Amino acid sequence: MFYQDAFNRPVPNIYVGKRNFIHQLMDVALLMANVSQLKALLVSGRGEYFSLLLTFICLSISLQVAFTICMIVIQAFEKQVEDLATKATECEHGQKTQNIEELECKHQRNEVWCYRLDKVSNILVLFIIVANVFVAGFGVEGAYADRSPPGPVQ
Repeated sequence: MFYQDAFNRPVPNIYVGKRNFIHQLMDVALLMANVSQLKALLVSGRGEYFSLLLTFICLSISLQVAFTICMIVIQAFEKQVEDLATKATECEHGQKTQNIEELECKHQRNEVWCYRLDKVSNILVLFIIVANVFVAGFGVEGAYADRSPPGPVQ
């Protein structure tokens, strides 16, 4: 089900917001897992794949930060779109009729930026997934293979 905004464009319902919130929680969980993997790698010492794992874990964390920045910017643009829709509604009710073309132009520019940032964020997510597949494939626990596991001293 879609609602209409001031420019008669479809606007998603409230479930999109809930889905986005859950997605953000999963992003935090992935970031925490990467930090934990980084700690385990640094504690384990230099193994066969140390530099490769270090590179991919740091790449994943950096891309996650860039993705979060993209999401914050997109959210700011969407807030501007909502504000422009409110102003356009006021213009349609006769308060400020001369600004409707300017508001429509700003609205279109914001939509273009949101579209571009959305595509960039999709590419970032792809690279995050690839980096984490490599980390999982080479495994941080592989760095512990040459060390004896902690246990009771005999």
